[in-house]
Amino acid sequence: MVRRSFLVGLSLLMSVNGCMTESRSARNFTTQPALATDIDPQQAEPEFWYTQPSAYQTRQAEFDRLWDTAVEVSRRLLFKIDRQDRRSGVLTTEPMISAQWFEPWRRELKTCGDVANSSIATYRRTIRYEFVRQGQAYTIRPKVLVERQAITERRVSGALNRSYFRRDRELNAFGSRETDAGIFIPDSYWYAVGRDPALEAFLVRQIDSSL
Repeated sequence: MVRRSFLVGLSLLMSVNGCMTESRSARNFTTQPALATDIDPQQAEPEFWYTQPSAYQTRQAEFDRLWDTAVEVSRRLLFKIDRQDRRSGVLTTEPMISAQWFEPWRRELKTCGDVANSSIATYRRTIRYEFVRQGQAYTIRPKVLVERQAITERRVSGALNRSYFRRDRELNAFGSRETDAGIFIPDSYWYAVGRDPALEAFLVRQIDSSL
């Protein structure tokens, strides 16, 4: 009697485990999470984000006054002016590495999430102002591009020689998948991750209050 009860219990346990294994396997095959790199490659390009409309804008009748105010507001945030094309109505700044948590004197980051991201990775921001004439006034639309720096991984195991520290690609090919295929990835590069609407809204408010 005891032996029969033991065999019945064992068979039930095995059947339950089999069902659980089957359901887990089916769930794994049907609900695989998407990879972080499964995105449209265009979204990593600055032009993709610059072509998106801006939700914040302001107007001024005097073009020069509006232009000079945008320059002054950008410099207050420690951005350096790069391109000044008055004919095309485009004003841009140089990319600036975003502030970290121990830089409270910098004010370009407007959310706690942006501060946290900038403290654990390297981000930079570029301001682009677009000026459009509408009737007798001029409209300014700020667009802030956010980019993240990527640093390629390098193998450090094995023998180290002088070429490793010189980053000599011909002598320092350690057999990665990319180098075996004849593909040499830059040591570091920047890719666009989106726009900063909080900073765009702040720029409009600062321009309005300074006009």
